[in-house]
Amino acid sequence: MSIVTVNVTQTVAPTPSQLQKNGAMISQGGTTAPPGAKTLVTQPSDLTAVLRPAVALASLAQVAGLATGTLKSTTIAAGTYNTDTGQVTLTLTASIAALPGAPVTIAAATGTGSFAAIDGTFLADAGSVGTTLKFTIAAGLTMTITGGNANASLGRANGATFWTTVSGATQAGYNLTALATVATDKTFTYAVAGATVSPATGTPAFLMPGTVELTQMSATFFAQGSQQAVYVLELGSATPAQGVDDLDDWIAANPGTFYSYLVPRSWGGETTWADYLDALDGTTAKTYGFTTVTVDQSAAFAGAKAAFCVVESPDVPSTEFTAAGPFWVTLNYAPSSTNRVTTLAFAYLSGVTAYPLAGNAAVLATLKAAGVNYVGTGAEGGISNTVLFWGTTMDLRPFNYWYSVDWVQITGSQAIANAVINGSNDAINPLYYNQNGINRLQQVLATVMSSGITFGLVLGNVQQTALDASAFQVAVDDGTFDGSTAVNAVPFRAYTAANPSDYADGVYDGLSVVYTPARGFESITFNVNVTDFVTQ
Repeated sequence: MSIVTVNVTQTVAPTPSQLQKNGAMISQGGTTAPPGAKTLVTQPSDLTAVLRPAVALASLAQVAGLATGTLKSTTIAAGTYNTDTGQVTLTLTASIAALPGAPVTIAAATGTGSFAAIDGTFLADAGSVGTTLKFTIAAGLTMTITGGNANASLGRANGATFWTTVSGATQAGYNLTALATVATDKTFTYAVAGATVSPATGTPAFLMPGTVELTQMSATFFAQGSQQAVYVLELGSATPAQGVDDLDDWIAANPGTFYSYLVPRSWGGETTWADYLDALDGTTAKTYGFTTVTVDQSAAFAGAKAAFCVVESPDVPSTEFTAAGPFWVTLNYAPSSTNRVTTLAFAYLSGVTAYPLAGNAAVLATLKAAGVNYVGTGAEGGISNTVLFWGTTMDLRPFNYWYSVDWVQITGSQAIANAVINGSNDAINPLYYNQNGINRLQQVLATVMSSGITFGLVLGNVQQTALDASAFQVAVDDGTFDGSTAVNAVPFRAYTAANPSDYADGVYDGLSVVYTPARGFESITFNVNVTDFVTQ
């Protein structure tokens, strides 16, 4: 028998939350991933591996410098329908080059029963290849399918614009990366040299909407550095409005997955996206949308805490997606004592184009007043680098303000929960609901706020107080803690006297923090007095 018995308890440190490091670039049909899938991208080649390949065109011709690309179409030879799953399987007369996830349009279907239900635009299911086309409609119908028309579709509304790359034409004048316009569900137009031979010969093909834009996002994102990864969230080919609905559904099903989203340019003019971000005005929302807007579009996002809006330079090249620059900077924050959080205003950006200053003073002043961001240079400070102006969300607060608020919530709640769990398993020094237990939890929160000061997120020094709720509020209102960070814990006896049922339920609602997020300078004035008066 041993003389000494050793009891060992274990304190497990919390794993830091990675929420504020995780962001997603939104794709609407730009990849081969199924809708709802997320793909980790650590370098541009990771994205290349999942990009949707070029789609063969049925024809490509130009008139007066406006080229028209026409997607492939054919007739339906036969079809079947699974009443249990709702999947339609069509045998086509010829291939329309529709791979899984690509939009397809069915029209003028023939048959018996509910055959008209297959008319419309759908996303091709897995198993679609060659002359076999599969897609899913409502289940429980009865029908036979004997004919109709099928064509590859752009999946965008007429008049919508998208970046594309056309290749494979024998005439080099067609082979461009250009901003195209949707003419019909199966035709698009873009500008070429008027002397280009028409029609094109060879095997012309194009990249579907969203594909080139994803490469722009990736190129600009990784131009900032290689140490930060990002996800691509595929929502499937659809209109911007449907994309907003799809993202809303995805977030509801996957809460707390991503801190911020870099969205397609087309969402800047989508009112439902502005409304969605406006609704995320709660201080606990922790979700942000990095959105490219025009000057006119920005008004729809006014006041939205969750909206980080960027106006691109009119000279932006076809390889750039400007908003990806500040998106990278915010995801790359890694708060620590040796890597303090810098302000987003005037952050260096690479691979982006500065908004021209000449003749645009009024426009830039309007953008600043509205909280809209743009790229400029550090020329005023004798620095040639491109930098971000002004680093604010659309409620006119610095992004770092909300980043700090989110960090305190995430880190503080995790630290307190960790102390409770460890204290519940510590036989040497268990955590009880008494004054000593409250003191321990207060110290945990005070330590978090001290770290926030060290990390460049919190202003002032920490003061720990033990006031009842009303006295603490009076002290706050009187400015007692101005410039400091107050961590208050209502004493055990005062709290249980005021909330007699909480002790029986194990509830303590007496911890409070009042603090000011750290921020940087944006405007400096210094005064100069010049005199010719000489004193002896």
